[in-house]
Amino acid sequence: MQSFITPGKWEAGEAMQKVQAAFAEELVPSCSRWSIGTVSVLDESGFERSGSESVGVARQCCGRLGKVENCQVGVYLVGVTPDGTCPLDQQLFLPKEWIKDKTRRRNTQVPRDITFQSMPEIAAEMIRRTHEAGHVKFDWITGDSLYSDSGPLRAALEASGQGHVLAVRGNLTVWIVDPGNRTSVTLGTKGRKKHGTWRHPDCRSLESLAKEFTTVDRLKRGESYGLPYGMLVPKGWQNLWVAGRCNSSDIEVHGAIRDQPACYMMGQAAGTAAVRSLRTGQPANDLDTEQLVKSLREAGAILPQKSLSKKMTRS
Repeated sequence: MQSFITPGKWEAGEAMQKVQAAFAEELVPSCSRWSIGTVSVLDESGFERSGSESVGVARQCCGRLGKVENCQVGVYLVGVTPDGTCPLDQQLFLPKEWIKDKTRRRNTQVPRDITFQSMPEIAAEMIRRTHEAGHVKFDWITGDSLYSDSGPLRAALEASGQGHVLAVRGNLTVWIVDPGNRTSVTLGTKGRKKHGTWRHPDCRSLESLAKEFTTVDRLKRGESYGLPYGMLVPKGWQNLWVAGRCNSSDIEVHGAIRDQPACYMMGQAAGTAAVRSLRTGQPANDLDTEQLVKSLREAGAILPQKSLSKKMTRS
């Protein structure tokens, strides 16, 4: 066995392709029993070592032990189906200290053309190899925050149209508004020292956003809020309705009503209002909104408000 593993010449890639073909034939058909299709998981695993000569061994994070330890770390691509899981590709992670150590590389026969690759880069390479082999097509690729931190990996998945769900760190900073419409703002010396970086006021950590969302007032079961008709009619216009993301609202409200159900309701209201305007000759900004609500209710819309007004728009 040692002779086979060490001096023996065999192509690991070809062996993994045979495993992928068997996975596609034996396990992938069972994915018809659930709605998520064929799933793959990106993950790394460490193996504790006591010496210093095993390829890639170093003091590094060992996930199996939950601490930094002298170990080897491999990156794995695992296929998941209802009938079972299967490793589809793997690659040993070589720390930078190993890449630079010519003596250890020569003693352990690490090929000269091997260069440093981060774990997300290894993951991207494994996904590419598996796709090119053509045996397995993934509906979803999942992974932890180590992989979501990699912009190139996320960009490659998005560019290829590959469905993916990657965990994110709580301290990940995101924009809460469209940055394309914002001017750049930098902090002074004190601000940079406090925040650790130049930070735009509209950049927030996911952790702070989650805390805010769990402490603000929320609707109770069965409660709802209404959207005023006036937000569909731009000020100063008589024959124009806007719905969906281009409605008239401030930032806080817009974030809550730009989702698909709210956009659908605004579209139904705007379309119904346009029909009533054509039939009655009333302009958009002077429409009988009491009759509009009545028409929407007749069409099946759920509008719980009890008090109605004929004038719910602005001039």
